[in-house]
Amino acid sequence: MEDVFDSFIKYLEKLDDKDWNTLVDANWTVKDVVAHLVGWEEDDIKTLEEARKNGKKPWFLDYPDPDYLEFNRKNVERYKNYSPKQLLKKWKHFAKKTEEEIRKIGRENLDKKNWAFDESHYLEHFRQIKKILKE
Repeated sequence: MEDVFDSFIKYLEKLDDKDWNTLVDANWTVKDVVAHLVGWEEDDIKTLEEARKNGKKPWFLDYPDPDYLEFNRKNVERYKNYSPKQLLKKWKHFAKKTEEEIRKIGRENLDKKNWAFDESHYLEHFRQIKKILKE
């Protein structure tokens, strides 16, 4: 069975420039949403590596106040000059590296610690984009 990530990537690969530039909300285009996901994926690698070494929970689980908005803003800005194709290539690369880190820790160990590294974030934005593009 195909996972959410693969389905999402295949869907995005079929979009045209107009779709990528469609506003998803008042501030972000489809491309911006993908850029923020690429940034999260990139950060997951570092976060998981640190967690594996020091046993501390990931920064974004440090409630109540991780600064998600600033983190997302920086990622959208960092990837603004990437083409959709470049963004997807980066995302696939980082996703592979993230999965390697998860294997090193062991998914069962992540689950025991309630460190969520699942596809719910992908699914949320996949549905959001499909809804806005009326598919």
